[in-house]
Amino acid sequence: MKRPFLLLTLALILFAGTAGAATPIPVKGQGTADHDALFGGANKDVKWVARRDAIRNAINSAISNQSESLREQFRSLGDNFSPDDFEKKGIIKEKLKSMFEEDKKTKTVTAFFNGLLDVSALRDELNALAARGGATEGASGVALSKDKVAVFFTARLTAENIKFDAKVTKTETSQATKEAEASQKATDDGVTTNEATLKQKQVTVGGSTTLKAEKQKYELDAPSRELFGSGLLDRASSKGFNRIVGGETMESSADLDMAYGEGNVIPAKIYKKVAAEVRERSAKIKNIIIGTLDFSAPSKDPVTGQPRVLGTVSGKVYGFDEDGELEVVAALKGMSKHGVAASEQDARKQAIELLTEEAMDEIITKLSNKKRNE
Repeated sequence: MKRPFLLLTLALILFAGTAGAATPIPVKGQGTADHDALFGGANKDVKWVARRDAIRNAINSAISNQSESLREQFRSLGDNFSPDDFEKKGIIKEKLKSMFEEDKKTKTVTAFFNGLLDVSALRDELNALAARGGATEGASGVALSKDKVAVFFTARLTAENIKFDAKVTKTETSQATKEAEASQKATDDGVTTNEATLKQKQVTVGGSTTLKAEKQKYELDAPSRELFGSGLLDRASSKGFNRIVGGETMESSADLDMAYGEGNVIPAKIYKKVAAEVRERSAKIKNIIIGTLDFSAPSKDPVTGQPRVLGTVSGKVYGFDEDGELEVVAALKGMSKHGVAASEQDARKQAIELLTEEAMDEIITKLSNKKRNE
C-alpha cells in the first residue's frame, strides 16, 4: 500500500520557465513624481519615475482579482520594479504613447499609461525574480537559489459525518473533550479509511457529562496525492526546480499519515521526528511545508448534473530555530477550487489541476518573503 504522502525536496534555483500563451488584457494607470527644477520643468529622470509608477498602478489594478500570492509578489518589488525590463520581456506593452502633465504650483509631473498586460508572463517572471533575488534590473535582493524545501501533503476524502452521544461520569473537574477511538483498514487500491473526532462539545446533565461529537470519516486518497504531487512537480520543473527526494524512505511520513488520518491535530512528538529526519537527510533543507489536500463529499452540479467536488489546499511553512526545533514562519492561504466532471474521480482530477499552479506559487511567495525578512 502506498502511503498517501508527498515529500518533495526542491532546490530553489534560477527559474528557466517561459510564459505560457495567454491573451494580454488592456490596462490603464497613472503615477505622479515630484521635481525640484527651477527652470524648464521636470527632467527625463523624473518623468521615468512618474511613468514607472503609472505602469505599476496599471498592473496593480489589473491583478486585483488575481491570487493573493501574485499580488504579494508584485508588491514586494517596490522601487526595484523596472518597466523597461518588463517591456523587453513582453509582459507589458504600451498601446498609446504615455502622456505627461506638469503642475507648476506643486512641482509635480503626472504620467498616464495605456497598454496591455500578459498576466501569465507576469506570474512566471515574478517567480523567476524570487529565485534570483526579487528584483529586476540588477538590484540586490533575496536569493533562494541555495535553499531547499521539504514538502509534505496528505490527500484526504470526506466520506461522511457520524453524530453520536457518549455519556461519561462527571468528576470534580469537568472533562473537556475525549477523542473517539479510530478504526483503520487497508484496501486493495491503497486507500486507508479512518474515522476521527473533529468537533466535540460538553453538555452536563444531572450527574453525568454528555459529549456531543461529530466523527469525520476519512479516506486517505493515494491516487489524488500522486496526481497533486505530479502537478506540483510540473509547475516546479517549469521554473527550474530539481533534486527531488521521495518521502517514502522517511519513517515520519507514516506518522504524519496516521495523524492526519485521525484529524487535524499533529502531536508534538511527530513534528520533532519530522524535523530530526529532515535535518539528518540534508542540512541544506531550510524549510518544511506540511499540509493537506482535502476533498469534499461529492454533490450534484446544478447546471450539468455531474459530480461536483471542492478541493482545498492548506498548510504551514516551518523553519528551524537555533536549537533545531521547528517553528511556524508562515501559513499558506487556503486555496479552494471546484471540479465538475462525468465521474467523481475526474472531478477531483480537475480540481487538482486548478490547484497545483496556485499552490506552488503560494509556496514560492512565502519562502521568498521569509528569506527577504531574514
